[in-house]
Amino acid sequence: MSVFSDYLELYINTRKTTVAKLASSMDMDRSIMYRYVKGQRVPESEDIVKNIAVNLCLSAKETEKLMELYDRQIYGDERIENYIYSGRFLSGLKAREKEFVEKTNIWHATVTCNTDFTSVWIDSREDLMLMIRYMFETMVKSDEYGKKIYMITNNTNYTIHRGMGFCFDNSDVTIEHIICLEKSEERRYRNLDILLDVITTRFANVDYSVFCYYGNISSNDDTDWLPNVIITDEYVVQFDNDMQNATCVRNREFAKKAREKYRRISKNTFNLSQGMPFEEYTRNLENKEYNYDFRIGSNLMFEPGVIYAVGADLLETNMVDMPQKKEYIEYRKEIGGIWNGLEYTPSEYLLGKKDPKMRFQYDGLIRFMETGCSSEFPNKAYIPFEMKERITVLKRMIELSKMKIFDFQLIDNSVELPEKVLIYSLDNSGGLIFALVNDFGTNFFRVGEVGFQNSFRMYIEELERKGLVKDNEETRKVMERVCREYEKKL
Repeated sequence: MSVFSDYLELYINTRKTTVAKLASSMDMDRSIMYRYVKGQRVPESEDIVKNIAVNLCLSAKETEKLMELYDRQIYGDERIENYIYSGRFLSGLKAREKEFVEKTNIWHATVTCNTDFTSVWIDSREDLMLMIRYMFETMVKSDEYGKKIYMITNNTNYTIHRGMGFCFDNSDVTIEHIICLEKSEERRYRNLDILLDVITTRFANVDYSVFCYYGNISSNDDTDWLPNVIITDEYVVQFDNDMQNATCVRNREFAKKAREKYRRISKNTFNLSQGMPFEEYTRNLENKEYNYDFRIGSNLMFEPGVIYAVGADLLETNMVDMPQKKEYIEYRKEIGGIWNGLEYTPSEYLLGKKDPKMRFQYDGLIRFMETGCSSEFPNKAYIPFEMKERITVLKRMIELSKMKIFDFQLIDNSVELPEKVLIYSLDNSGGLIFALVNDFGTNFFRVGEVGFQNSFRMYIEELERKGLVKDNEETRKVMERVCREYEKKL
């Protein structure tokens, strides 16, 4: 028996029909259908499962469930869970990216707490969040030098991360956070929920460092029964995974000892992500320190990656006068090659890359053609491209596709992708890079944990299997059609 066969039998019974009648309606030998129901045989294709759903008059939700169970039996739970969690991660990133840009205020007023205590027991999530909020706001208002918050959590909490992003935006508070990641390779996909909360804080203007260790995020393992702790210079609050019970101690000597314990624990962790401030990025350009170790193998974004098609000539005319403009254009030549009209000379960097994938959505392509703006460039660093320039960029993308410098792949519009956050996958299991372009620069960081990269690889493979990705040739035809349409508008 299997879960798929169990649900198939359940749907047959609830529709008050029989295996024989279902088989007859599908012109199928009823012995085969009996084997499906008994779990002795699996349908040979998804089309058969879809046909079963149609003949049983299943709802859209029931059909989706039956298809998922079929996929799990054929391709395994791990692949399907990676697909589900990756899709949820991208959907969540899309929902939250507006907060990154607009710095949404989640706390509309300051909070006060009764601080006349040395220790207090907290037995509700609401009171715990009030205490954490008070601790954060107290740190921001403090005049002390070297203000720092230490955190150790078995998991992450969206409200706490949003609160850090709001409270500590442009503040002088530094945050160090140790997080448990799922150790089991078969369940590494669960770490995507943690990564989403981390990104929420990383893309705020906050001095935030994340360190990790592998364990079981569903249990406390060998930690105390209150495994989560937040430490400031004066307060220590410990709470359980459900955030229903907590204890808060207000004592500077106790907080000092808690920080010492934190430092001992931190020695057994690794850095989850490495960021690079825009100032360091431009300094590297000035010194011509190009990091060729970060070879991008593929990307995943809403708009097409136009940066390689723009070329130094269009950058010269469209970039505003700003520090390191000359150095940046030289860098683009070094990395991206040289364009002379529609004739292209690839760079050694690109020639050394193996079949890099450029993945984007049709709606993103149209947005670029309509606005002349690209999410790859800082908003105030360039003048939006004129229509003739947009068409030139699109023609160059088509040329890159023909030359197979890049493998362009169109992602179906039904797939939810963030519109501002750019995701790059590095060659040789180098991890992922997440980038958020703002007005004057780019906030980007690298996540070296290989499990995340594997999850996205399986996600893309599932999209391809489901027919939600067009190959390079199909994508080029779409780009050529769009190009003709916009040329007619000139």
